[in-house]
Amino acid sequence: MAAVDPIPSPTGGLDPRRLEAIWRRYRERWLTRFLARRGPLTPPFTLVYRRIFVLPTRFGLAYGLLLAAMILGGLNFNNNLGLLLGFLLVAVAHASLHLSYLNLRGIAVRAIDAPPVHAGQPVIVRLRLAAADGRAHQAIEAHLAQAGAVGDLPPAGPGAPAETIIRLTLPALPRGMHDPGRIQLASRYPLGLFRAWSWIEGGRFVMIYPRPAAHPPPLPIGPQGYRPALVSGDGDDDLLGLREYRAGDPLPAVAWKASARHGDLLCKRFAAPQGGVVDLDWHRVPAADDEQRLEILCAWVLEAHRRQLRYRLLLPDTTLAAGGGIAQRERCLAALALF
Repeated sequence: MAAVDPIPSPTGGLDPRRLEAIWRRYRERWLTRFLARRGPLTPPFTLVYRRIFVLPTRFGLAYGLLLAAMILGGLNFNNNLGLLLGFLLVAVAHASLHLSYLNLRGIAVRAIDAPPVHAGQPVIVRLRLAAADGRAHQAIEAHLAQAGAVGDLPPAGPGAPAETIIRLTLPALPRGMHDPGRIQLASRYPLGLFRAWSWIEGGRFVMIYPRPAAHPPPLPIGPQGYRPALVSGDGDDDLLGLREYRAGDPLPAVAWKASARHGDLLCKRFAAPQGGVVDLDWHRVPAADDEQRLEILCAWVLEAHRRQLRYRLLLPDTTLAAGGGIAQRERCLAALALF
């Protein structure tokens, strides 16, 4: 790590904020190297002993001091009942230590995902957990940045859900691609005397789209006009109806529920928009700065998708081909987010 000279504070000492930033950066690099020596931990995986750490909580430390005082008092005054009670409470603490560790071991982390949102909206990170060992795991804490949540994992069984989803809500982030950091799973179960925890690396990048303009100008429909009516064909934008099954049709296109009602195999009939192409051109956006242009373009993309139009996006450094549907909308919004 490159050496950084602390900046003196106006009072003549070292700036505590700068020292705190240096300490956090050093701790983050040390933790990264420490976890890397235990191998990659990218979902799906199951927590094992090498990834679980246990330390007493503040309540546990106070409990330990109380036990030490009780045992010393029992030895000093030769009080057998006091010694018996002290050793019994030591056994309780020992059992609590093992239960805190076992409450994390065997948890399967299936996936970590965060759906894209627009700037100004909270980010929801979803952590999909399951009990790989078949036991119940209670009061599992998940922490990410400033967010935290608690959830229970039921034991595996015929009537139990396959997965449990814990949602972490992060504050709004600016436009772009973000890495919110590591997720920490922790457990204070059953008595809160010890805290077992583990760090999760998942490559969780969150896409933040631009904020759509509140009152954008109308869509720049070209002089050739546009016909937003739908025609049947091989499109993949909207469901138009049903048709009879033909040999070679893909299985995802089969409407199973409707087929069961009618007694014949039916396939979904999709429709595609017909008409000209709307050019969403960066240089034709009436705005004073780049961020306002991005907000207007974002609103145009959403409006064109809502009206089932075909459109293309023209940015100073790239041009996205004309298209429609959800895939085109996601491509355009991602290009605006990363501009």
